[in-house]
Amino acid sequence: NFGVHIIQADTPWDAHRHSPDTAINGALLALNSVNGNTSNPVAFYDEALYEKARKKIEIESQMYAALANGEFHMYLQPKYYLKDGSMHSAEALVRWYSSDGVIHYPDEFIPVFEENGFITELDMYMLEEACRKVSQWKQQGYKVSPVSVNQSRVFFYDEEYLDKFHEIVDQYHIDPSLIILEVTESVAMSNLEQVKMVIRKLHKIGFSISMDDFGSGYSSLNTLKDLDIAELKLDKDFLSEQSTSERGKIVIESVIHLAKALSITTVAEGIENDVQLDFMKSICCDIGQGYYFAKPMPAEEFERLLLKKEQEDV
Repeated sequence: NFGVHIIQADTPWDAHRHSPDTAINGALLALNSVNGNTSNPVAFYDEALYEKARKKIEIESQMYAALANGEFHMYLQPKYYLKDGSMHSAEALVRWYSSDGVIHYPDEFIPVFEENGFITELDMYMLEEACRKVSQWKQQGYKVSPVSVNQSRVFFYDEEYLDKFHEIVDQYHIDPSLIILEVTESVAMSNLEQVKMVIRKLHKIGFSISMDDFGSGYSSLNTLKDLDIAELKLDKDFLSEQSTSERGKIVIESVIHLAKALSITTVAEGIENDVQLDFMKSICCDIGQGYYFAKPMPAEEFERLLLKKEQEDV
């Protein structure tokens, strides 16, 4: 038995303005945009689709040179204990300062990198940058805060990738526990048995694992007991949607309490106002992150925060 799946892609064609090749290229762009999408197998070419394809080509033509020329910069966004307001750690986030002076944000280029595989190069670069900074802070005498680094699904399937992780922390002589590896809920749920095995290996090295964007997908709360994670980050949109109703608040509180019972630290992402902060405090969430506390900042600015923290502790 076999099934037939039909995909339709259309493009407007004005014989006076467009050549047949132009029309065919437009139809191919539309076709590629729905390839593999069984829920909506019809697409039409328009200027927005053209602009998206043009931007993708531009990104792909520049990405290797950008990495070689140091155009990717690590920004850091602090995370704070909600109980007393002290700093807990920071998340490493990437910004792309292209040679033409334009700052590119992750939502512009990360999806392209995930599609073409360049994300592995960027992930490794960001991990090394985080390790380099942690080592530098240690040498400067700062009380070092852990840094969390986002990781793609690739490192769950590539043994050499894991070995490289080990080599990098050894190279910079840092405690692996100062690096928190963040994986999204969707990645963690994509192949649960494989993910569990890799997490065990990472724990043996000394890394901590955080599940990012929890609530953005469809994972069962029951799966939390199967994953040996140290941290659970509640998705910003999940918190925003659920906190608008009493039933939703009960759901959030249940997640927090279950995590605590499993000795998992909880982090609320995207806190922007006092109402959100007070609610997360009231249900005993451990950590907060968001514009309420601080925006992502260049590493040099974060270092000034560390220095201020050192001076206040004296």
